[in-house]
Amino acid sequence: YYDLGVQEIVTVQYPPAPGKGAAFFTVASAPLGEGEKLDSRFRKAYEQVVPELRDVSQRPFQQGDLSGYEIAYRRPWGEPWWQFRDIWLERDGLVYVLSFRASPQTFDGYTDTFHQILESFRFKD
Repeated sequence: YYDLGVQEIVTVQYPPAPGKGAAFFTVASAPLGEGEKLDSRFRKAYEQVVPELRDVSQRPFQQGDLSGYEIAYRRPWGEPWWQFRDIWLERDGLVYVLSFRASPQTFDGYTDTFHQILESFRFKD
């Protein structure tokens, strides 16, 4: 998934009509390596991404029982540039990346949609 070393599980687009997606939410995952920690996996994922990321900001993430790391950045993918917000979580030796993306010009307009999706995210027991 976008050269981050994780495999896409599901992607949802908004609006949901075929060919009309302007904002996307993806859940991707990968196992942590033996002795590997979430923070080192998170840092390594973005160290050698090509093409280079722009306007990068990182911070710890905490929401209810969920905690991990958050990164926001812009990058080209194909012809257009995309604005991303990725949240990295770990559970039972697996890394989960919750990735939101839209064009840089419209990204802020989907903040409420992204927030609703994130608020509804839960791990099943």
